[in-house]
Amino acid sequence: MLAVGCGIAAAQPPAPAHCPPRSARVTEHFLSADCADCWAAHAQVPADVRPASPVNAGWRLDWIVPTDTGDGAALASAAVTDAPERLGRAGLAAPAGMQSLVVLDTIRPAPDTRMQLETGPAWSGYVGVRLTVRGRLPAGTQAWVALVEELDPGAEGSAQPRVLVRRVAGPLALHGKGSPARTEHLRAIRWPEQALAHRVRARAWIESTDGRMLGMASDTCALR
Repeated sequence: MLAVGCGIAAAQPPAPAHCPPRSARVTEHFLSADCADCWAAHAQVPADVRPASPVNAGWRLDWIVPTDTGDGAALASAAVTDAPERLGRAGLAAPAGMQSLVVLDTIRPAPDTRMQLETGPAWSGYVGVRLTVRGRLPAGTQAWVALVEELDPGAEGSAQPRVLVRRVAGPLALHGKGSPARTEHLRAIRWPEQALAHRVRARAWIESTDGRMLGMASDTCALR
Protein backbone atom coordinates (compact mmCIF):
# COMPACT_ATOMS: atom_id res chain seq x y z
CA MET A 1 0.00 0.00 0.00
CA LEU A 2 1.40 3.39 -1.02
CA ALA A 3 0.19 6.59 0.60
CA VAL A 4 0.92 9.89 -1.16
CA GLY A 5 0.31 13.07 0.82
CA CYS A 6 -1.86 15.83 -0.83
CA GLY A 7 -19.03 -23.94 -5.04
CA ILE A 8 -17.93 -22.15 -8.24
CA ALA A 9 -18.54 -23.03 -11.88
CA ALA A 10 -15.52 -24.20 -13.80
CA ALA A 11 -15.97 -21.58 -16.53
CA GLN A 12 -16.72 -17.93 -15.83
CA PRO A 13 -18.10 -15.50 -18.45
CA PRO A 14 -15.67 -12.75 -19.41
CA ALA A 15 -16.00 -9.41 -17.64
CA PRO A 16 -17.30 -6.45 -19.66
CA ALA A 17 -14.54 -4.49 -21.37
CA HIS A 18 -15.03 -1.47 -19.11
CA CYS A 19 -14.56 -3.46 -15.90
CA PRO A 20 -11.20 -3.38 -14.06
CA PRO A 21 -9.22 -6.65 -14.02
CA ARG A 22 -9.14 -8.89 -10.96
CA SER A 23 -5.79 -7.56 -9.77
CA ALA A 24 -6.65 -3.92 -10.40
CA ARG A 25 -5.29 -0.86 -8.71
CA VAL A 26 -7.54 0.88 -6.21
CA THR A 27 -7.06 4.59 -5.53
CA GLU A 28 -8.64 6.08 -2.44
CA HIS A 29 -8.77 9.85 -1.98
CA PHE A 30 -9.33 11.12 1.57
CA LEU A 31 -10.17 14.82 1.87
CA SER A 32 -10.55 16.77 5.08
CA ALA A 33 -14.07 18.19 5.32
CA ASP A 34 -12.43 21.57 6.07
CA CYS A 35 -10.58 21.68 2.75
CA ALA A 36 -12.83 23.00 -0.04
CA ASP A 37 -9.68 23.71 -2.08
CA CYS A 38 -8.79 20.00 -1.95
CA TRP A 39 -12.14 19.18 -3.54
CA ALA A 40 -11.64 21.73 -6.31
CA ALA A 41 -8.00 20.80 -7.04
CA HIS A 42 -6.85 18.85 -10.09
CA ALA A 43 -5.55 15.31 -9.54
CA GLN A 44 -1.95 15.12 -8.38
CA VAL A 45 -0.76 11.58 -9.09
CA PRO A 46 2.94 10.75 -9.62
CA ALA A 47 3.76 10.25 -13.30
CA ASP A 48 5.11 6.74 -12.71
CA VAL A 49 1.72 5.51 -11.49
CA ARG A 50 -0.48 7.49 -13.88
CA PRO A 51 -2.85 5.11 -15.75
CA ALA A 52 -2.73 4.79 -19.53
CA SER A 53 -6.53 4.35 -19.79
CA PRO A 54 -9.66 4.49 -17.59
CA VAL A 55 -9.70 0.67 -17.32
CA ASN A 56 -6.04 0.64 -16.28
CA ALA A 57 -6.93 3.20 -13.63
CA GLY A 58 -8.80 0.44 -11.81
CA TRP A 59 -11.14 1.32 -8.96
CA ARG A 60 -11.51 4.65 -7.20
CA LEU A 61 -13.17 5.82 -3.99
CA ASP A 62 -13.38 9.40 -2.72
CA TRP A 63 -13.91 9.88 1.00
CA ILE A 64 -14.72 13.13 2.83
CA VAL A 65 -13.34 12.87 6.36
CA PRO A 66 -15.31 14.65 9.13
CA THR A 67 -13.38 17.05 11.36
CA ASP A 68 -13.81 18.76 14.72
CA THR A 69 -15.45 21.67 12.87
CA GLY A 70 -18.53 19.47 12.50
CA ASP A 71 -21.38 20.94 10.49
CA GLY A 72 -19.36 24.12 10.04
CA ALA A 73 -16.85 22.41 7.75
CA ALA A 74 -16.96 23.38 4.08
CA LEU A 75 -17.60 19.79 2.95
CA ALA A 76 -19.57 18.65 6.01
CA SER A 77 -22.65 17.62 4.01
CA ALA A 78 -20.62 14.95 2.18
CA ALA A 79 -18.53 13.74 5.13
CA VAL A 80 -19.01 10.14 6.31
CA THR A 81 -17.95 8.72 9.67
CA ASP A 82 -16.80 5.57 7.87
CA ALA A 83 -13.89 7.52 6.31
CA PRO A 84 -11.68 7.73 9.42
CA GLU A 85 -12.64 4.14 10.23
CA ARG A 86 -11.38 3.00 6.82
CA LEU A 87 -8.11 4.92 7.38
CA GLY A 88 -7.75 3.38 10.82
CA ARG A 89 -8.09 -0.15 9.45
CA ALA A 90 -5.35 0.67 6.93
CA GLY A 91 -3.11 2.04 9.70
CA LEU A 92 -3.16 5.64 8.39
CA ALA A 93 -3.88 8.95 10.10
CA ALA A 94 -6.82 11.05 8.92
CA PRO A 95 -6.08 14.29 7.05
CA ALA A 96 -6.95 17.44 8.98
CA GLY A 97 -7.32 21.11 8.15
CA MET A 98 -6.17 21.87 4.60
CA GLN A 99 -5.01 18.33 3.90
CA SER A 100 -5.82 15.44 1.61
CA LEU A 101 -4.38 11.96 1.26
CA VAL A 102 -4.17 9.63 -1.73
CA VAL A 103 -3.78 5.90 -1.00
CA LEU A 104 -2.73 3.58 -3.84
CA ASP A 105 -2.98 -0.18 -3.51
CA THR A 106 -3.28 -3.24 -5.75
CA ILE A 107 -6.07 -5.72 -5.15
CA ARG A 108 -4.80 -9.28 -4.85
CA PRO A 109 -7.76 -11.67 -4.59
CA ALA A 110 -7.24 -15.37 -4.05
CA PRO A 111 -7.60 -17.34 -7.31
CA ASP A 112 -11.02 -18.74 -6.44
CA THR A 113 -12.52 -15.59 -4.88
CA ARG A 114 -15.71 -14.43 -6.60
CA MET A 115 -17.95 -11.52 -5.65
CA GLN A 116 -21.22 -10.23 -7.08
CA LEU A 117 -23.21 -7.15 -6.07
CA GLU A 118 -26.84 -6.64 -7.03
CA THR A 119 -29.13 -3.68 -6.32
CA GLY A 120 -32.86 -3.10 -6.39
CA PRO A 121 -34.81 0.12 -6.98
CA ALA A 122 -34.90 2.80 -4.32
CA TRP A 123 -37.99 2.51 -2.14
CA SER A 124 -39.08 4.57 0.83
CA GLY A 125 -35.64 6.17 1.07
CA TYR A 126 -33.64 2.93 0.91
CA VAL A 127 -31.87 0.80 -1.70
CA GLY A 128 -31.76 -2.97 -1.37
CA VAL A 129 -28.40 -4.61 -2.07
CA ARG A 130 -27.34 -8.24 -2.19
CA LEU A 131 -23.70 -9.20 -1.87
CA THR A 132 -22.53 -12.73 -2.66
CA VAL A 133 -18.95 -13.81 -1.92
CA ARG A 134 -17.50 -17.23 -2.79
CA GLY A 135 -14.13 -18.91 -2.37
CA ARG A 136 -11.42 -19.47 0.20
CA LEU A 137 -10.82 -16.37 2.31
CA PRO A 138 -8.14 -15.54 4.90
CA ALA A 139 -9.33 -15.66 8.49
CA GLY A 140 -10.86 -12.38 9.59
CA THR A 141 -11.78 -11.16 6.11
CA GLN A 142 -14.78 -8.79 6.16
CA ALA A 143 -16.88 -7.00 3.56
CA TRP A 144 -18.33 -3.53 3.10
CA VAL A 145 -20.99 -2.22 0.72
CA ALA A 146 -21.35 1.44 -0.23
CA LEU A 147 -23.56 3.71 -2.28
CA VAL A 148 -21.35 6.09 -4.24
CA GLU A 149 -22.05 9.10 -6.43
CA GLU A 150 -20.10 9.16 -9.70
CA LEU A 151 -19.20 12.74 -10.68
CA ASP A 152 -17.74 13.87 -14.00
CA PRO A 153 -15.01 16.55 -14.01
CA GLY A 154 -16.60 19.92 -13.32
CA ALA A 155 -19.58 18.50 -11.44
CA GLU A 156 -20.23 20.03 -8.03
CA GLY A 157 -17.09 22.16 -8.36
CA SER A 158 -14.63 19.25 -8.58
CA ALA A 159 -11.93 19.58 -11.25
CA GLN A 160 -11.46 15.80 -11.41
CA PRO A 161 -13.84 12.85 -11.66
CA ARG A 162 -15.02 11.51 -8.34
CA VAL A 163 -16.54 8.33 -6.96
CA LEU A 164 -17.86 9.92 -3.80
CA VAL A 165 -18.70 7.55 -0.96
CA ARG A 166 -22.14 8.53 0.35
CA ARG A 167 -23.36 5.63 2.51
CA VAL A 168 -21.60 2.53 3.86
CA ALA A 169 -22.86 -0.74 5.34
CA GLY A 170 -20.41 -2.96 7.18
CA PRO A 171 -18.42 -4.68 8.36
CA LEU A 172 -20.18 -7.78 7.07
CA ALA A 173 -18.92 -11.14 8.35
CA LEU A 174 -17.75 -13.68 5.77
CA HIS A 175 -17.04 -17.39 5.89
CA GLY A 176 -13.69 -18.44 7.26
CA LYS A 177 -10.67 -20.04 5.69
CA GLY A 178 -11.09 -23.55 4.38
CA SER A 179 -12.88 -25.30 1.56
CA PRO A 180 -14.70 -23.10 -0.99
CA ALA A 181 -17.77 -21.60 0.63
CA ARG A 182 -20.44 -18.99 -0.05
CA THR A 183 -21.73 -16.06 1.99
CA GLU A 184 -24.68 -13.86 1.07
CA HIS A 185 -25.75 -10.59 2.69
CA LEU A 186 -28.94 -8.63 2.07
CA ARG A 187 -28.94 -5.03 3.24
CA ALA A 188 -31.11 -1.95 2.89
CA ILE A 189 -28.96 1.19 2.62
CA ARG A 190 -30.45 4.65 3.09
CA TRP A 191 -30.50 6.69 -0.10
CA PRO A 192 -28.10 9.69 0.03
CA GLU A 193 -30.52 12.62 0.13
CA GLN A 194 -28.37 15.14 -1.76
CA ALA A 195 -27.24 12.75 -4.51
CA LEU A 196 -28.71 12.69 -8.01
CA ALA A 197 -30.33 9.36 -8.86
CA HIS A 198 -28.59 8.87 -12.22
CA ARG A 199 -25.18 9.28 -10.57
CA VAL A 200 -25.64 6.78 -7.72
CA ARG A 201 -24.07 3.34 -8.04
CA ALA A 202 -23.03 0.59 -5.61
CA ARG A 203 -19.60 -0.72 -4.67
CA ALA A 204 -18.52 -3.63 -2.49
CA TRP A 205 -15.11 -4.68 -1.29
CA ILE A 206 -13.48 -7.17 1.04
CA GLU A 207 -10.57 -6.39 3.37
CA SER A 208 -7.98 -8.41 5.20
CA THR A 209 -7.42 -7.87 8.90
CA ASP A 210 -4.71 -5.29 8.13
CA GLY A 211 -6.99 -3.22 5.89
CA ARG A 212 -5.68 -4.39 2.51
CA MET A 213 -8.16 -4.76 -0.31
CA LEU A 214 -8.71 -8.39 -1.34
CA GLY A 215 -11.45 -7.78 -3.90
CA MET A 216 -13.84 -5.17 -5.25
CA ALA A 217 -17.02 -5.25 -7.32
CA SER A 218 -19.74 -2.89 -8.49
CA ASP A 219 -23.35 -3.39 -9.49
CA THR A 220 -22.16 -3.64 -13.11
CA CYS A 221 -18.76 -5.32 -12.63
CA ALA A 222 -18.55 -8.56 -10.68
CA LEU A 223 -15.28 -9.99 -9.39
CA ARG A 224 -15.09 -13.05 -11.69
